[in-house]
Amino acid sequence: MVMKMDEKYISSVADYLNILEELGEEYPSSPWMNNPIDSNFLFRGMENREYKLLPSVYRCVKDNDGGLCITNDKYLSLTSEKKIIQKFIQEASAYVPRLDAHDYIRWAELAQHHGVPTRFLDWTENPLVALYFACESNKECDAVIWMLHKGNYLAYTNRYGENRAKAKDMSIEEAITIFLTDSKQRIQDSELPKFPLIYTPYYFDHRMSAQASWFMAWGSQKKSFEDMIEDFCYMRYEPSKDGVRTYGRAQTERFLYRLFIHKSDKQTIMRQLEHMGIHAKSLFPGLD
Repeated sequence: MVMKMDEKYISSVADYLNILEELGEEYPSSPWMNNPIDSNFLFRGMENREYKLLPSVYRCVKDNDGGLCITNDKYLSLTSEKKIIQKFIQEASAYVPRLDAHDYIRWAELAQHHGVPTRFLDWTENPLVALYFACESNKECDAVIWMLHKGNYLAYTNRYGENRAKAKDMSIEEAITIFLTDSKQRIQDSELPKFPLIYTPYYFDHRMSAQASWFMAWGSQKKSFEDMIEDFCYMRYEPSKDGVRTYGRAQTERFLYRLFIHKSDKQTIMRQLEHMGIHAKSLFPGLD
């Protein structure tokens, strides 16, 4: 049985925060995330609801050739992921002399925040930051905000994803470094993380701190996040009735949710965020 996923739209910051409150009560903290002051959720806002949860380095372009639609990699058909990072290091080293040229993961994190195609997807712990990025541009399209329950997702990957290397225990940084440096000769794809890894980077860049950054780093699968998971993984928005809630398996197994924003409401929401101190100056500190 395929579950019909929610098509919930919001039209204001208040709508948004009310729904987040309800979802937070319906899907409480998981034992996998035992920090009592840590947020349950990560958020990602995108200006077009049709966009996929897919890192830029894996995006494709479609061309028509003699009536046939041909799909090619946008970046990796011309070069490799490692060469993209190496070129960025070559060009950016003069501006960031404190980073070791061989610390690929730190360079890739920095590159992600400057528009370089990488295997990372930006998320944030701050729901208002995600709302800003969903509404700041593309007034011709409806927007989407994705929510990820961190604890439930980690439990899911441990149950189904074989996200611990078979050859040895491997840290998140070790696994990502292997992917970034094309060192798959040392270890097989089947022994590396299948599902994307989530982690918070070192905030050596002011933008990361201002945007409460988290990263989702792709593993051995090259498809979008939505295409990796089943329908039962989606959370449901179910407001409480008279303050009474019933908790069961669903509260520990579902981890993904999406909210939509009509294109006509983007400007109103941006004005509300401005009043709350969420704007370009606060999210992009520095000379720019």
